[in-house]
Amino acid sequence: MTQGMEPRLPPIFKPKISPAPHLTSRGACSDCQAPAILAGDGDLKVCSRCYSVLWHRDYTGEERRRRLEAAKLAAEVAAFRRAEKEAQQKLDQEQRKETKR
Repeated sequence: MTQGMEPRLPPIFKPKISPAPHLTSRGACSDCQAPAILAGDGDLKVCSRCYSVLWHRDYTGEERRRRLEAAKLAAEVAAFRRAEKEAQQKLDQEQRKETKR
């Protein structure tokens, strides 16, 4: 009978992946120190040497603000329609009372 020893696998060595290039405080690429150029109507900053995207405009905040304003406007419209409907119902009730007399 065997002693239950299983063969050990050799450890797997993974190469370390270097971090992506980013925009430095001097406005240059962190990898090649080349100055960044504007692209896409000012929505992107791209390295002029290695063409990596260093910065991009974040539209999520603007989209969130736009949706909030639209929701507020929709709530105001709904309140106005509700008030209009209630006023019309009151007028109808008054007219019914007058016609019954």
